[in-house]
Amino acid sequence: YTMFSVTTLFLGIIVHKSVVAFSIGMNLIKTHPNKIYFVISLIIFVALTSPIGGFIGIALEGSELGEQSQNIVTAIASSLANAISSRATKELAF
Repeated sequence: YTMFSVTTLFLGIIVHKSVVAFSIGMNLIKTHPNKIYFVISLIIFVALTSPIGGFIGIALEGSELGEQSQNIVTAIASSLANAISSRATKELAF
């Protein structure tokens, strides 16, 4: 990897996360204007999901599991993450 490609990827992730965080924050405030602690707790939860996912990925990559077992665990973790994000998107959109 070159320094340029890493920097470009890093900046892209920062821009994407900023837009997502702003959008989620606006939707939460609009949906729950009187529940400020609830909104703050959900924003903290969303902020923690990305690093937690990264740690899970690093742990799976460095694990001593066989390739088939690693693929099964990865599929389960990915399916769970997709289910949670789909539900969260549905709740925020409607």
